[in-house]
Amino acid sequence: MEIALFAVAAAGGLWLAIVDAKTGRLPNSLMLPLYIAILGLTASMAITEFAPARYGWALIGGVALSLFYLLLGLGGGVGLGDVKLAGILGFYLAWYGWSAPIAATLLAYALAAPQALYVIIKRRRNPEIPKGVPFGPYMVAGALIVAGFALVTA
Repeated sequence: MEIALFAVAAAGGLWLAIVDAKTGRLPNSLMLPLYIAILGLTASMAITEFAPARYGWALIGGVALSLFYLLLGLGGGVGLGDVKLAGILGFYLAWYGWSAPIAATLLAYALAAPQALYVIIKRRRNPEIPKGVPFGPYMVAGALIVAGFALVTA
């Protein structure tokens, strides 16, 4: 069932990443179905694996990562769409343990760094270039890499 969960997270995450890369937005109309699917599949896994505590820890992981991104958002570092995406990715990744959301977040920033540096350099020459970098694709990439690694090594 974890492979089905990964497939749902990958399909929904990739869709969101494409939309964010093109528009700079993570629309609620795409985010809500992903929330429902991941929460539902994970609840099914918790029931079939007799692991309600694991589900509870996943919920706490989602809230924790969302709050972390909210703090970043208050400083202007990320948008509110990223905060909402962090909640579902944190929930999904915390199913694999506390290190998974942390590793995915660090990986997302490492993956985004080259584009962010490029934008900073280009803005010095032309301040009219938008300074934002769509972060959703990097969040999804980091999450899928970490979750894929967790699936392979489990």
